[in-house]
Amino acid sequence: MTGREFEKYMVDWLSAKGFWVHRMAESNTGSQPFDIIALKDYKVCAFDCKVISTKRPYFPFSRIEENQKRAFEKLYECYSGILLCAFMIYFEGDVYLLDYSIAKMLMEEGKKGITLTEELKIDSRE
Repeated sequence: MTGREFEKYMVDWLSAKGFWVHRMAESNTGSQPFDIIALKDYKVCAFDCKVISTKRPYFPFSRIEENQKRAFEKLYECYSGILLCAFMIYFEGDVYLLDYSIAKMLMEEGKKGITLTEELKIDSRE
């Protein structure tokens, strides 16, 4: 699955779950900090979709761009309590959800990435 196909897949899945969803316009400059914004029950979610094509289920934090870090941190500062900034990660047919605040904490500890485990997996096929 390509990145754009995964974004569309997640838009459709979130819509089916009752979210109002908007896929951000594609940018040739890569300046958009996330791909999808979704709203439901006074909760705002900013998602960036990543496709992992390596042989193992591992998300390297080097895939998190500086503009994403700045945007997610500013959003958390402004909308604490009603916001989720996260990465939706596709690997071999499964979808994983990684909250940016967890990734940030691990990066601050010096970690270079995270193994995609069952605890991070969401059932996107239902």
